Formats: sequence, structure tokens, C-alpha cells
Amino acid sequence: MEETKKKFYKRWWFWVIVVIVFFIVVGSMEDAPKNVQQAETQTKPEQKVEAIKLAAETLRQAYKSNEVNGDNLYKGKLVEISGTVDTIGKDVLDEAYVTFETNESVAFDKVQCMFNSTEENSLAQLKKGQALKVQGTVSGVSIGSVIVRNCKII
Repeated sequence: MEETKKKFYKRWWFWVIVVIVFFIVVGSMEDAPKNVQQAETQTKPEQKVEAIKLAAETLRQAYKSNEVNGDNLYKGKLVEISGTVDTIGKDVLDEAYVTFETNESVAFDKVQCMFNSTEENSLAQLKKGQALKVQGTVSGVSIGSVIVRNCKII
């Protein structure tokens, strides 16, 4: 009886090789962006970004007069805000915040600075009416208030 030879792609060892090659290719593709990113970070000298210094009322007015222009000027940028503490509290997600006093009596038309949990001890020492200077990144307007994230008291 004559044995019929199986085609190579029907043999088990062929598929084992295909799977191994597949995993090698996929694995090397995942490492490539990390290597490129590491090389970029090693070659670029660290540049210190200078914060834009302004009063809380100035930031609020910029957004109140023209939100689109306010975003163009400040959104995504590091700012140093000075003003007088209005409220100190936590939002519905348990994130600590401080709002600054403004010329408006409306509760939601404020500059609201959001802090990481590591800053809560410093926030516990604050009092309403106290002068305060913070640094953070503007993220735009939400429910009428200008939101500044990742704030630190300076």
C-alpha cells in the first residue's frame, strides 16, 4: 500500500512554526513604540514650562466673555492663579477642590481648582477669605465654572 504524503501546510509542525513566528512579530511590534519613546525622552533635554500668572477673576472673565478664546489662551496650559478662597470642598467623585471669590454671586460661575488626594492635608489648613496661590492646568469650562486640574498650592 502506497502512503500518500500530506501537504506541508497540513502538518502539525508547520502550524507550530507559524504560531511562533506570529508571536515574535507581534511581540516586536509592541516593544517598538516603547523603545522609540524611551529614545526620544533620553535625547530631549527637559524643558521647564513657565506658568502663566494671573488672578482668578482675570481667568474667569476671559472665559465668561468668550469661551472659545479662553480655551485658545489657557486650555491645556500651566497657570499660576492667585485669589481669595471662597469654598473648600469635595465633588461627587470625592475629589478635593477650592473655588476663588469672584465678582459674581452665582455659585457655579467660579474658578474651581481640583487637587489630587496628596494635597488634602494642605487643603485642610485653608480658610474661607484666605489669600491663596495655586498652580495647575486649565481644562476648560464645566457647568459654568472654569476648571483647573492637578493643582498644587504654592
